[in-house]
Amino acid sequence: MGWRREDLTPGMLACMSPADREKYDSKFAGPHPDSQEDTHPPMKTDRLERDEQRHFANWLLLQRSNGRKLPFTWAATHKPSTNRLGTPDFGIGTWSGWVFLEFKRDYSSPISAEQQEFISDCEARGIPAHIVYTAAKAIEWINYYDRLL
Repeated sequence: MGWRREDLTPGMLACMSPADREKYDSKFAGPHPDSQEDTHPPMKTDRLERDEQRHFANWLLLQRSNGRKLPFTWAATHKPSTNRLGTPDFGIGTWSGWVFLEFKRDYSSPISAEQQEFISDCEARGIPAHIVYTAAKAIEWINYYDRLL
């Protein structure tokens, strides 16, 4: 198991040696993650939501060990959550404020009414809340919001 080219973000590439960067570099469409996102969620996949969450959580911990201390909360999937119903899987503190990310496996995993209400409440206050399908997309969002200021 290793990183796939599409999993790498510009921030991850910047941390690589020049030789590795040349090996893995891919062209990203733009600074805003939605500029690369198509309007449809990915087709059904065999990847598990908890695996994508785990990859993202490991990335957050790696950032901490590299000096980029991103505070975060995570409603892990290995036990029942004690969070309020509808609370997204991750809350991450960035320089521009908190960002909430709800992981979904694919299009066959709709968001609940409580999740939609939470996201709507966030949007009404200008707090970013996104549905993501991969750890790579979650990393792009966090890098985007952490660089806004």
